[in-house]
Amino acid sequence: MLTGLIIGLLLATIVLQKNEWAPYLTPMISIFQGLFLGAVTYHVFLTYAHVLGLTLALEFLLACLMLLSYGLNIIKPSPNFKRYLNITASLIILIYIVAMLLAINDIEIIILSDPGAIGKSFSVFVILVVSLLLIINYELTYEIVQERALGFMAWYVSFKLNATLLWLFIECMRFVMKFYASTTS
Repeated sequence: MLTGLIIGLLLATIVLQKNEWAPYLTPMISIFQGLFLGAVTYHVFLTYAHVLGLTLALEFLLACLMLLSYGLNIIKPSPNFKRYLNITASLIILIYIVAMLLAINDIEIIILSDPGAIGKSFSVFVILVVSLLLIINYELTYEIVQERALGFMAWYVSFKLNATLLWLFIECMRFVMKFYASTTS
């Protein structure tokens, strides 16, 4: 599980720095994301078998809602929208990296795992941020199609959309697990 995550993140970092490498690395990233996601969902299935269907439904609903919001110009990403959303997403990623480093010493960040109101609120916030990142991905896809700038940029957009949907799935699953953990205890 960790191997897929680490290798996938390393390759993703390369693609973010070298967009033109996307056609070559995106398929490999997808394989490692699949390995990671398969391992995670298997472990979740062992504990919360009913969570996965609800997670998929929630992710699909959010992705469609964001696509509809973008398509109907309800949410239009301005440069400030993109900047602040990317800063917020980066800070969330930093929180997760710190949490992983602290977990080595058995130190837990309570907002990440708490099934109570604090943990659920943080999960809802992260789901909102990741869902809004889809708007940026939709905008980028639209721009690529309008400019007919296919080639490596199509692979790059595919990579970004795939990574965002993976993150959204993981966050939705964490939220649904917190919901079930708080109702069963």
